[in-house]
Amino acid sequence: MIGNSNIKEREGSPQYKESSVPLWGIKVSQRMGKIVSSTRSELGISLPVIYYNQDLKNPSGSYKVKDDKSFIVAPAIYGRWALGKLVFDTEIGQFLDQSNTYYSLSFGVKF
Repeated sequence: MIGNSNIKEREGSPQYKESSVPLWGIKVSQRMGKIVSSTRSELGISLPVIYYNQDLKNPSGSYKVKDDKSFIVAPAIYGRWALGKLVFDTEIGQFLDQSNTYYSLSFGVKF
């Protein structure tokens, strides 16, 4: 997983805000779905565990940002569309311990 995020602390002091912060990570997921078409398209729910790493800057003064490497559980709904041997996946989920939503797109090949 590779991407960017926008970060803004809503509570506390000092206020922290950073835009377009690069991140990388790994997602492992357990899925349960139902095939909904003759082309084997699928809809369902998943329970991914995501590890991500971001390099966050410390705010001015004596404040420090907490460890920026995290494991997060993010329940989601997903769709998988099969186009012959090609597979296209979409997923949208909510991080359990934060008010963040994620969206995922991926492509694959069936063997």
